[in-house]
Amino acid sequence: MKRCPVTRFPIRENPEWIAPHTDNGYCTVFSIIGNDIIHNVYRSETDTITLACIDSMKFQALLQQPDLSETGLFLLANLEKVTEISRRYRKDFLNFIFNWGTSIRHVVLYNINDRIRSDIERFRQIAPHKTRLTCAASYSEAMKILIKHKNSHLPTTPVIEQPSDTQDKKNDLLTAMTRISLLDTLNQPVYPPSPDHELYPCFVALETFRKDMAAKEQSFREKQKNLQKTAEDKHKTIRAMLQHEIALHTQRHNEHKTAIMALETTIRLNQKEIRRLETAGKEISAKIELLGDQFPSLHQSGATGSLFNTIHRKKTGAIVPELQIDAEDIRYLDQLKHRHPNLNHREQKICLFIKKNLSTKTIAELCGTTTRGMENIRFRLHKKLGLPKRLSIKKHLDFS
Repeated sequence: MKRCPVTRFPIRENPEWIAPHTDNGYCTVFSIIGNDIIHNVYRSETDTITLACIDSMKFQALLQQPDLSETGLFLLANLEKVTEISRRYRKDFLNFIFNWGTSIRHVVLYNINDRIRSDIERFRQIAPHKTRLTCAASYSEAMKILIKHKNSHLPTTPVIEQPSDTQDKKNDLLTAMTRISLLDTLNQPVYPPSPDHELYPCFVALETFRKDMAAKEQSFREKQKNLQKTAEDKHKTIRAMLQHEIALHTQRHNEHKTAIMALETTIRLNQKEIRRLETAGKEISAKIELLGDQFPSLHQSGATGSLFNTIHRKKTGAIVPELQIDAEDIRYLDQLKHRHPNLNHREQKICLFIKKNLSTKTIAELCGTTTRGMENIRFRLHKKLGLPKRLSIKKHLDFS
């Protein structure tokens, strides 16, 4: 077991008593010397440490050790590598002195860097009388101070030496500075000594600084209040706009839904009508087929013969030439459209039938007209093509 080189008291260490500060590049290592001295060291791979905060949970867990003295504890801290103390740590330290450290009789800080000595001095001035705060140059000197305190059986409230007037005002100044910077007591004025005192300008400057900071804080609060109101108003406006958009989209959604339902109803009705027409068409086809079977036994003349031919074509499913158009016919139609763009679709079809050397009667049947009607159509087509009287349509169209 390790022992203190000064007192030979046993030193207890525990890995659970190490508090890492990874983001700040150091860790706090606690140990117990004897049964009433808590020692903490700040370790780092660098030579400079900025204290971030006090490890309250680790420290409070340490205080729960059952074999620690119940009459009062002592705290020893090595500040060898500490070159800066954050505002958060300074506030935590004051909180520790006034609240956590109720059982701490004496705090001794040693190996203090000159860069933080002013902060430590301010801690000493604001510390309550129930906890003594002392600075030492080394571990050995710090331990001797604690042993002397223990052996002298000093009361919990130490005897305070009466400082000189200058020192007293200096302490008042440091205390006021600490209150302003760490306790945020900007509402408490700083009372300066008489104008002929050497520290009077410092007190006046500090009071001016306090007033400026108080005014700045008030301005900040008003600005923060205005920003908050602006943000709330903007939030209300955006919320109202979003609610309007939601209502609009909901209305459009309902309209689209209604339209879709109407279209679906129309589709169902159309499908029902299509099925009805298909059924009627099948019935008509059956009747036509029956008539076609009965017509051969009848005398065919005039309109009766024409009707028989129409029914016979529907019954036998005569092959329509236009349904057998091949690539050669398509090329021909393209040439015909190019040469005679004034022809309509029916006239183009008739020209193709003529080119295929179909008779006028067949062409009439395919076009659903009489032979006489087709002769009239061919006469008009002859004129529309601008052909001389002696030039036939068949000969003119045979340009492929």
